[in-house]
Amino acid sequence: MRIPRHFGYTILLLVLIGIYGSAGCQRPPNVQIEYEKGVSYLDQENLNAAITCFNLVLELEPDNADAHFHRGIALAGIGDFAQATDDFTEAIRLEPESPLAHHRRGNVALAQNEWEAAIKNYDEAIRLRPDFEGALKTRGYARRKKGDFDQAIQDYSKAIELDPEEAETYFKRALVHLKKKDYDATIKDCTSTIKLAPEHGSAFYVRGFCHNKKGDKDKTDADFKNAQEFGALPRIPD
Repeated sequence: MRIPRHFGYTILLLVLIGIYGSAGCQRPPNVQIEYEKGVSYLDQENLNAAITCFNLVLELEPDNADAHFHRGIALAGIGDFAQATDDFTEAIRLEPESPLAHHRRGNVALAQNEWEAAIKNYDEAIRLRPDFEGALKTRGYARRKKGDFDQAIQDYSKAIELDPEEAETYFKRALVHLKKKDYDATIKDCTSTIKLAPEHGSAFYVRGFCHNKKGDKDKTDADFKNAQEFGALPRIPD
């Protein structure tokens, strides 16, 4: 049986459409591929390229919470805090039980010295995940900056319970004790910091500062010498 010529052309056309798309146009981008590319760019700190990928994903899927979340991270990274906040807010609208989105939105507020807004977001992140160590530490920092020293100490203490081997958390708590002029507690936390991180120059400096306040010249000189050796600036860290 002879196959009509036009039937063969039809088959060829269908094959070409399958390969190249209708009428010679490119096929629609694969949302998952673009999303994964965006995450990869974000991991590489190629923030503008990441934003471009997430923009494309959100054009095709406006309710993609993960794309809003990751674009928010990239936007915050380039300093576009207003748009980053909008993305995290949309991610929360779509997935209200996401502690990460609340935490990230809190970080954006923190970067703008908006302590109350930051704390409010961290409160929600911790409500959703009580063992969220990162949120406890950032809330502790926001509370210290706001002047809520006792609550800041509670946050850092809880974070230390969750990870007692993290030197920096002891040091951050030491800075809160220092704000309260509790030099003995500051010295104790700096000593814990140095035990875990023996070259922590700032901990040596702060401990030396406290020894100086207590009138212990020998310990002051020893700590300041170590602080200088490990490259710490002669100032109390923020």
